[in-house]
Amino acid sequence: MDSNLVKRASDEANFFPYPISIIDGEIYIDYEDGAMPHASKILKIDGITSADILKELTLLTITDGFIETKRKRELETKFGYYFFLKRGAKPTFDVGK
Repeated sequence: MDSNLVKRASDEANFFPYPISIIDGEIYIDYEDGAMPHASKILKIDGITSADILKELTLLTITDGFIETKRKRELETKFGYYFFLKRGAKPTFDVGK
């Protein structure tokens, strides 16, 4: 892939702005100094339920074997990236909490 294309996509991409935690199949904000309160439960992003988001994005993660915990940790650490891969770049997100 052309390195200029990758750099431009990276520079222009608008990733989901908050780190998240996945607890018992639910998505929570894992950031203390943002507009959304720390530990806010995310019910939807852009009209898509958190359960559907986790199902879609988990399929994109790469792990060795079928260890679900590893998939969830991978998704937590790179949530914005995986959401971008599946849904594309956006300047804003409609978050239901």
